[in-house]
Amino acid sequence: MRKFRTLAVAVTLGLLLTFSGCSQASESSNTVDDIVSSVFEDETTAEVTTEEPTTEEPTTEELTTEKPTEKPTEKPTQKPTKKPVKKVVEKHEDKSSQAETTLEFTNVTSSVGAGSFASVSIHGAPNTTYSITVVYNSGISTASGLEDVTSDSNGNASWSWKVGTRTKSGTYPITVSGGGQSESTSFSVY
Repeated sequence: MRKFRTLAVAVTLGLLLTFSGCSQASESSNTVDDIVSSVFEDETTAEVTTEEPTTEEPTTEELTTEKPTEKPTEKPTQKPTKKPVKKVVEKHEDKSSQAETTLEFTNVTSSVGAGSFASVSIHGAPNTTYSITVVYNSGISTASGLEDVTSDSNGNASWSWKVGTRTKSGTYPITVSGGGQSESTSFSVY
């Protein structure tokens, strides 16, 4: 293929020199045959051979042209699995939430004689209504002082009542309820 191109170039060059009327062509001792034969003798002659097509290198401008970047695909994130949480009820100096406050007895008259006064104190949620129930052999006591009480801003509440003179000796339950909680204890009458 290269020889064919070289021959075609040589013939074309010779024809151009012959018919162009150029003074150099008439003065030249080389004929078309000489040119063609020289081409076949030395194929590497630069004047007669054609240049191979070259691929152009991209210019700096072409290289710096920004191509649109692909947005990376986001992997779906796994939702964390919910683990069961144990609810811990703590006592705080600042009792601002009923759910975090445990109802507890702080003072209970452990033993009292018939006809004397008994008392109970609790600590619970602040500003919460608590009720107390004392049950004797004869039934639920209706003594004065056993009404519902609202705890103070610190969650404290207390009751005091007179045990009836005819109350038989024994141990009797006391239950305090309020703020969604209930606690029980007992006291003795002798």
